[in-house]
Amino acid sequence: MGFLVAGSLFAADYYVATTGTDSPGGGSIGAPFASVSYAVTQMSSGDTCLIRGGTYHDSVVFSGKNNLTFKAYPGEVVTMDGTKVISTPWTLHSGNIYKTTLSENIWQLFAGGEMMMPARWPNAFLHDDTVWDQANHWAKVVYSATEKSIMVDAPTAHSDLSALGVSVADAIAVLNVGSFKTYARTVASHASGSDTFTLGAPVSSKKSSNNQFYYLEGKLEFLDADREWYFNDTTKELYFWGDTNSVIRGKVQDYAFHVTNSDDITISGINFFATTVYFTGSDRARVEKGAFDYPSCTKRMLGAAGVAPATTTFQSGTEDIFFDNTMRYADTHAIYMNGGTDNLIENCLFEYIDWSCADLPSLMGTVYMRGTGSTYRGNTAHTTGASEFFDVNAAPTAELNIIYNIGLVQNDGSAIQLTVGAQPNSVTAYNWFLDSDKYGARFDASTALGSPTGSDGLMHHNVGFNIKSTIMQKGDFHECYNNTSFDTGNNGIIILADAVSAASNIVVRNNAAERMGSTRSASTPLASVT
Repeated sequence: MGFLVAGSLFAADYYVATTGTDSPGGGSIGAPFASVSYAVTQMSSGDTCLIRGGTYHDSVVFSGKNNLTFKAYPGEVVTMDGTKVISTPWTLHSGNIYKTTLSENIWQLFAGGEMMMPARWPNAFLHDDTVWDQANHWAKVVYSATEKSIMVDAPTAHSDLSALGVSVADAIAVLNVGSFKTYARTVASHASGSDTFTLGAPVSSKKSSNNQFYYLEGKLEFLDADREWYFNDTTKELYFWGDTNSVIRGKVQDYAFHVTNSDDITISGINFFATTVYFTGSDRARVEKGAFDYPSCTKRMLGAAGVAPATTTFQSGTEDIFFDNTMRYADTHAIYMNGGTDNLIENCLFEYIDWSCADLPSLMGTVYMRGTGSTYRGNTAHTTGASEFFDVNAAPTAELNIIYNIGLVQNDGSAIQLTVGAQPNSVTAYNWFLDSDKYGARFDASTALGSPTGSDGLMHHNVGFNIKSTIMQKGDFHECYNNTSFDTGNNGIIILADAVSAASNIVVRNNAAERMGSTRSASTPLASVT
């Protein structure tokens, strides 16, 4: 170990390597530990854990330890891996489907480093982007505003529940029937040949009659194509249609780092595969310069429905930072920062995030920064499922971001969506919104007569094109200036004046747009503009 003197404190460097040994007295570069989880038991405030190149399956859990740094050894690639190799023998089940028996549950499967798809009906896959294509790869429900437990299938050219030939009872239905709300519900009853099934628990909202999509998963009978799999968590039997001679791995872990009540923790230069990080009650956590691939996944394969899925989390922390990371292929929302103040996400790439969007928190989004004074700056995001990309709740700043091709599997929404409480003292500036059927930046409010609207938000120097609208503001005393908008489906800049939003004392200046108005699409002059 190396020791650095800082005042009266000694800061130590500990080393971890795949060739190391977890034993007292070790941890030097010549005699490294084998695991980060053991190293942390030896570390004190100010210490650094340097991890040599390699792949580690480790669970680093600690509480009440401050000022620790975990980082990749310079010039070496370190990956925390949440999977285990499946090495049990395969036997032919039927047709092209093979099976093996495991000793523990898995809820995500990889073959040759690529994610395989949980067996579903109708079929859709991640590798060919069909997971995003609802019109051709989801089934449809007959719309009823009042019926929230009984679902009636509406046959399409590629889906007809009554012709499926099996009962889907005990399957999980992923139901995008609430416009910006999608639910996972267990199917309580269904008879083979019927077009109707009953849910074990009702959905809370059904909206938008033309967007009543669903698919089913969680039954062996749905396994009918290459790259699909199914796991029976009662018998521990895994079924797979694919190359059983490839390296096959199963996800067995949510988090590689689970940190509680520990301040000033830094994780730097470490990659994460099929696992991620969780911080709670920890101020000034910093996670930087890592690649997060398949970081989080739902547990619907284990029967979980109606609960928010585990994801990259910063809970109740102040000045937490997620910086210079890439995040790809999360089968949940990308990141959940909840509570705390002055948190920051900066210079990150988010892509291919959440193709089901079921049971997400709040209005259902991709990036959550639900604290006070959060900043989302200099990030790029594209190809996401949830209706709103950015979910916040008090005085946020969103600036210098590029956001496109979002909201692919939900209706309504926008890239930057600020509810009534989030609008005062918010700043949305220097962003680019493009190539989406959603809004760019939006001050939102309820449509119920007499409901409150927001105020005192600022949007400036944003650019939007090939989207529904670049900006829509509901409420009063907002500012909207120096924005550019063209090639939009609705009015490019909307200062909404209706029975709910009076749009009084709005400052609208120096904007360039093909169309501006006080309604969404009609040629209606701006109202009550200062």
